[in-house]
Parts: sequence; structure tokens; C-alpha cells
Amino acid sequence: MLRALILLPLGLTACSEYDLKRGEEDPVVDTGEPAPPEDTETTPPDETTPPEEAPDIFVDPTYVDFGWVDQDCISEPVDVTVTNVGTELLIVDAIDLGGSAAAYYDMVRPQLPLELEPDESATISLKFAPISGNTLTAEIQVQSNDPDEPNVLVEAIGQGADDSLYEELFYQDFYSSVDVLWVIDNSGSMSDALNTISDNFSSFIYQFTALDLDYQMGVVTTDMINADDMGRLQGDIPYITDETPNAETVFLDMVNQGATGSADERGFDAVQAALSEPLLSGRNAGFLRGDEVAFATIVVSDENDASSTSSASFASWYLGLKTDPELLTFSAFCGDPGSGCFEWVDWSTGAISATSGKKYTDVTATVGGTWQSICSNDFDEALNHLSLNALGMDYIFELTETPSSLAEIVVQVNSVDVAYSSINGWTYDTDLNAIEFHDAAIPGPDSTIYVQYPRVSDCE
Repeated sequence: MLRALILLPLGLTACSEYDLKRGEEDPVVDTGEPAPPEDTETTPPDETTPPEEAPDIFVDPTYVDFGWVDQDCISEPVDVTVTNVGTELLIVDAIDLGGSAAAYYDMVRPQLPLELEPDESATISLKFAPISGNTLTAEIQVQSNDPDEPNVLVEAIGQGADDSLYEELFYQDFYSSVDVLWVIDNSGSMSDALNTISDNFSSFIYQFTALDLDYQMGVVTTDMINADDMGRLQGDIPYITDETPNAETVFLDMVNQGATGSADERGFDAVQAALSEPLLSGRNAGFLRGDEVAFATIVVSDENDASSTSSASFASWYLGLKTDPELLTFSAFCGDPGSGCFEWVDWSTGAISATSGKKYTDVTATVGGTWQSICSNDFDEALNHLSLNALGMDYIFELTETPSSLAEIVVQVNSVDVAYSSINGWTYDTDLNAIEFHDAAIPGPDSTIYVQYPRVSDCE
């Protein structure tokens, strides 16, 4: 078998203790001690390590994001701080604004050269002013005598917007315990309206039963002449609760007060009598519960209140019923506060008309609540809205800003998109600048409502 022979170059190393180049005049002296090891490697100095005493620049922040800024507007200024964290004088020679979109930024810097003693700072102010809808970037370059960081860059980015996007969050709260007092106008003019309301009462009671709430509900009339009325809770039992058998049927009997009562409708007086002595310890005992339970009043009348007390005086008394006025609401199913209302319902009912219910709507505005027109052609929805309000819930959510495009409004409930629709969806109320939910789309208790919309810039 033939084997390949590989010749390797050899390097010879002298093993002698003697230096062959050493002369006779420099003999080696044997001390009898082992020779110290030779230092064969020398570590070069680290040229990036600064001296112990030197200026040291610190810039904060080094990245600025202006987000969305309306076109032809100027953003709020952002401050960039330059600090000397070293031990010697820091001299900043240049602060320059550059980058592809530097023209859309405005910088105010200190006078140069800038000299900063240790722990001393100075501020650079930066603004963003887009004139297009693109993403626009720039940078600030800071040059100094810092030995290891002579150039520091600050990046800036911003986005021009046709209309800035605005986001709002709402929360659907509710009362877990509530007492509701209905004030029914039982005068002769109310017969048609009461029949229609009774036919649609299931829309009201549904919210209470569906949510399994702790509630009490009673009825008084506006008649303060008949001794059987005058603030007395009507019906075979004074009020229904969440444990009353056939609660809806019992309540409809309470509401059905006929139309033979006094034509001098005194709703305010009836509420005060119902919630004061001697009835509070008599017929109406137990109806008004403690401070922890919410209380709602709902007036149903086609006439304005004829009580001697003013709206302001009544509202002041009413707000004193609870320690926390946020637990009180006052709502009305009445004539429109301007000149009243008139509405043709159908051939069986005919027309419903009402004079202005301004005293009632004034209290609603002061105490908090809602009013619905008694001339409504949709009692089902009106009663649903009244029930929501009595429960401390909302179906209308007023926006902070005015949307510039309705087509771009995004509405979500619990992170789920809600469609734009007057049936099981949402619509926009121009007069209120509000999102209004309808029917099954009305957010339930504890829901989170998110609204995003473009708004018109208000800058010059």
C-alpha cells in the first residue's frame, strides 16, 4: 500500500536560558529562584472608554411620536432635554433639524454654543405641522464635546390627518335595587292614552324582570280631591315587588284608574303626599326604602302640573329624599314642553293631544331623567326608554366632539361592532350630538361602549 508523505514546515524554538544575542558584558546571574513568567501578551488600552473626568451627554427622549395631527394645524410642543451627566463642562456646538420631512417640523433650541455644567440641563422644543396626510419623519442632531458620544440623534415622526380621529368610552351602569312611583293622570281626557299605555306596559316591566332586579313599584293618581286618591298607593296591594305573583297583571290593574278623576291635575302634590306622613307610615308604609335604594318617579299626564308649588321648589324637595341625589330620577310621559302635541294613533284609538308639560320637564332637567312625548306613535319604545332611565341605564350617549363624517363612525359594545340602523342598531341624533341605541342593541348592564369618529379640526 502506498502512503502519502506530507512534509510540514517546522519552526525551531530555542530552549536555552541564554540569549544568543546577549553580549559578554551582560551575563546572566543565577539567583537560585525560578524566573518570573514572561508577559507574552499586552492588552491595548480601550480607546472607547472615556476618561474618569469628562463631559457626558444625556438626551431624553430620543424618539418622539406626534401621532395624528390635523392638516394645517400645529401640534402641542414636545420638549427634548439635554443634560450633562458627566463631571466636566459639556459644550454643545450644534443642534440641527434635518431629515426628509424637516420642513413640517418647527424647532426652538437654546443659543449656541451651549455650555452645561455637570447636572445642568437645557431644553429643545419641537412641534409638528403637517400639510398632507402622509407619515412625515425628521431628526434632530445634537453635536457636543462628549468624548464617546459626540453625535446624538433624536427621531421624530408624525401623521397628517384630514380630520383627527376621536375616541370615547362609556359605561352602562344600573341600579340593582330601585323603587318606582308612577303618577297617573286619571282625568277624563286621559282615557285613550291610558288604554294605549296599558296595552304596551310589557315593554316597561320586561327590563325589571329580565334583569332579575330588586324592585318595588306603585301607582298614585294626580287627583288630590278624592279622599281615596290624594297620594294613596292604588290597587288591592299597595305595590308590587320582584316576588309578586303575576306582577304584570297586578300592575295593569293598578294603572287602570279610569278617567273620572279631578281635572285639576296636581302631580307634584300627589308625589309629596305619597312620600310624606301620614301616608308614609300608613297605606304607603314600606314603599320608600333606605338611602342605598334608588328611587324613580314617572308621571303620565296630558296636562301641565297644577300644583301650587313651583318646579324649582319641588325639585329641591325631591332631591332631599336620598343622601345621594345620583340615586334619584324624575321622568315624564307628557305633552311636549313647547306648545304641547297632537298625534293620530289609529282608527280605534283616534288622536292623542296634550298641552305643554313644561313643569314636569323642568324637574326632569333639574333632577335627572327623561321625558317622552305622550303623543308618541310608538308607546312600546317610549315605555322601554322610561324603564331604562328608571333603572339608571342610558340608551343615548352624548359625544364630546362633533363628528365630521357619519359614515366613518365606529360603534362597539363590549368590543362587538353594532350596525347603523333604527332597528336593533344605533343612529346619530344631530340635535343632541349623540349616539342613540335602539331595541335589542341597547347596551345591557355593565356594558362598555366604544365610539370612534373623525372630528373637524378647530385650529386656525
